[in-house]
Amino acid sequence: MRVFSHPRFLQVYSAVLTAVLVVGVTTGATRGPVKASFDEITVQKLTLVEPDGTTRLVMANNANLPGAVFHGHQYAHDTRRQDGTAGLIFYDAEGSESGGLTFGGLKRQDGKVVRDGHLSFDAYDQDELSSWNSAQTETGTRTGIMFKDEPDWPLEDAFKVMQANAGASEAEKQAALNTFLASRAPMHVQRAWLGRNPDASSSLELRDRDGKVRITARVDADGTPRLLFLDASGQVTEAWPQATRK
Repeated sequence: MRVFSHPRFLQVYSAVLTAVLVVGVTTGATRGPVKASFDEITVQKLTLVEPDGTTRLVMANNANLPGAVFHGHQYAHDTRRQDGTAGLIFYDAEGSESGGLTFGGLKRQDGKVVRDGHLSFDAYDQDELSSWNSAQTETGTRTGIMFKDEPDWPLEDAFKVMQANAGASEAEKQAALNTFLASRAPMHVQRAWLGRNPDASSSLELRDRDGKVRITARVDADGTPRLLFLDASGQVTEAWPQATRK
């Protein structure tokens, strides 16, 4: 133990300790981010975040698919998980949902087959402005691209209403939501559709700001083409071929 009491011990010890700290700090400063490589990963949920923790992307199975998220706050959205839906949910720089790519499908207990694919792009603080949808149900197959207008009021307000009535019955919750929506500009005003319809026809529909169809280009299931122009009341004003005019 006499070595520890030697006059030069503290000097040598201090010098060695300083050298170790300098090497450690400089090595850590110059070393890049740690990267890992995997041949295969099996997970139920993956979350991509910014350095400050803001969520930008969630990839999840049906059980872990998140609810509706606005500015980092999550609200229950149980219908999102129906029919086995899973996929990707994207978020903006403020942590609010901005769109998604989801898929679902199964045979229900009543024997009916349902299958759905959905790619959407949301307005700021609101629901989808455009979407690509493919759906198979007992009524037929519908697949195509849809464009909509959404209002300026924040969609989060509607979820707050549902959250405030979480303990009420489904009928009471729906009534509260209907009362809330009645005093606000409407959501989901369809402006255009291009796709295949459940009756096996294909069509292009253009609508006005009130969501009323004004032009329809259609090919029926039997191959018959039609072009219709309509007024705001839904009456056909021009048609091609003329034989289809009413």
